[in-house]
Amino acid sequence: MENAYRLDDIARKTFFQIPAALFTSPKYRELSAEAKLTYALLLDRLSMSRENGWVDEDGEVYIVFRRDEVTEILNISPRKTTAVFQELVAAELLKEYRVGMGKPNRLYVLPITKTVEEGRR
Repeated sequence: MENAYRLDDIARKTFFQIPAALFTSPKYRELSAEAKLTYALLLDRLSMSRENGWVDEDGEVYIVFRRDEVTEILNISPRKTTAVFQELVAAELLKEYRVGMGKPNRLYVLPITKTVEEGRR
C-alpha cells in the first residue's frame, strides 16, 4: 500500500492523547468535541509545566495556556473558547485562577473521575 504510515514515521510524529473516558463515561459524554480536544491540549501542556517547574505553594502543577492560543489552535471563535473553558470547569476537569496584573491565568488540569456506577464495575 502506498503512502501508509510506516513504523519509523509513527515514532517521529507527535500525537495528542484524549482519554477514552471523555467518550464513554456518562459524566463526560455530553461535553462538546471542542471541550474534549481542549482537555487533550491542556493535558499535553502539563509536560511543559514539569519542564518549567510550574508548581504552586501547595505542590499542585499548573499550566499557562492563554485562551487566544486555544482559539488559534482549534480555529474557533473567542466566544466558543470561553464556552469551552466554562464546560471544562463545570465538568470539574479544570480550575482557573486569575493572577492579574496582565499575567495569564493559572490553569489547573483536574483528573477524570469515575462515576459511582463506573466504580462498581
